[in-house]
Amino acid sequence: MDTQRSNEVTTPQCSSEDATPKKQFGVWCIRSGGLLPHAEAWLKADGRIETFDTFEEADRRAKEVQRGMSSPHLRYEARQII
Repeated sequence: MDTQRSNEVTTPQCSSEDATPKKQFGVWCIRSGGLLPHAEAWLKADGRIETFDTFEEADRRAKEVQRGMSSPHLRYEARQII
């Protein structure tokens, strides 16, 4: 039985795709004016930020949510998640 250990260190190999993070987009919610203080946050579903692969998808979702709102103090816009 060979119990000798190798001193060789292996490092994981990364492709160029792995080195560049994938862009993600979300819907930024902004509350201003009215009785409540100013606030900003990401739109969430089940406690997790809703993410999209393209700006267009996030923008479509922002417009969809905005149509369902009747308050002039709420605004939704698509943004890149950093």
